[in-house]
Amino acid sequence: MTLHSEMEVNNMTEQVFQEARAFTARARKLGQSLIGRTATSEEIDLLHMNFGFRLPDWYRHLIAEVPLIHTEVGWQADEPGENTNGIACMEIYEPRDMIYESFKAYPGIQILRYGYVCIGGDPTGSGGPLFCSF
Repeated sequence: MTLHSEMEVNNMTEQVFQEARAFTARARKLGQSLIGRTATSEEIDLLHMNFGFRLPDWYRHLIAEVPLIHTEVGWQADEPGENTNGIACMEIYEPRDMIYESFKAYPGIQILRYGYVCIGGDPTGSGGPLFCSF
């Protein structure tokens, strides 16, 4: 495990915020319907009560400040083919769905103890949750 200095962590966190803001600015240019929403203060409190240290403060601040909830994020996962564009997507979940998938559903129940928190899911219909190890 690599330990980072507080300055390195602050720099990484600021870079994440900058990239998230730039992402939402690009999405806004494509259409307002592509923009998500921010978490309410009640939702942030709920995340803190349920996840505690498992979910870092920077992530709670990120979804409270940048409209990412319900935003679909896509990336080129595979080469485009005859029947596919090769793009994989995830929808960034709202706090109640993060809590449900992490505490009430599998595999979340089994992997939460290893630091994996559900932050989103596959919006294409499979419903597969996506987990992040913080």
